[in-house]
Amino acid sequence: MKKFLALFLVICFALSLSGCSKNTDSTESEPTESRPTVAVDNSRPSFGTYKDQNYVNPFLGIGIDFPDGWVFVTESELLSLNEITETDEQKKAEAIAKAETLYLTFAQEAETYNSIKISAQKLGSEQTARLDMAAKLKELGDSTRETLEKMGATNVKNEISTAVIYGRELLISTTSSNFIGRNSIQTDFLLRCGDYVATVSVTTYTKTDILSYFYFL
Repeated sequence: MKKFLALFLVICFALSLSGCSKNTDSTESEPTESRPTVAVDNSRPSFGTYKDQNYVNPFLGIGIDFPDGWVFVTESELLSLNEITETDEQKKAEAIAKAETLYLTFAQEAETYNSIKISAQKLGSEQTARLDMAAKLKELGDSTRETLEKMGATNVKNEISTAVIYGRELLISTTSSNFIGRNSIQTDFLLRCGDYVATVSVTTYTKTDILSYFYFL
């Protein structure tokens, strides 16, 4: 079962099935009393924490308010997915910090299969110096489109636009397609986190505005 789950999560992070073509021009979350007060800390990678349908990650500098019906990958499952076997807390933190690529979280709505996936890639000093977020996002969109086409998806379209998420204007990549008779949409945006670039991927099969769940710390 654990091997199946790990394989399933790898496929979800790597392929991220997409769909319909609709851009969100303005996405704003309303503050809630249940949100914890957490300081942003880009210096140390973290899986973040879940509590009462709220996800917060100081490394990414974001939080997510989930409605009921969403299920989340546990820390032990993320450690397995990232091939980290350390049990000592300090050694575990060191292994996470050394990883070149990290799968940080995965959450899915049980009824609709809408999902949120977040991963992060460590950059070298030269990569950091010449980082072009717009070019990197376009590269991600092209890769998603090509992957879907190879898998047999039809009506695959990708475009780069802007969206306002919790008061911040961000570039987003929107890839729409039809796969095995289902229309879906994958929306990606990038976050700079110290020496890492995080990729946030939202996949929807319904018209739910999942970007409105996000807020910045």
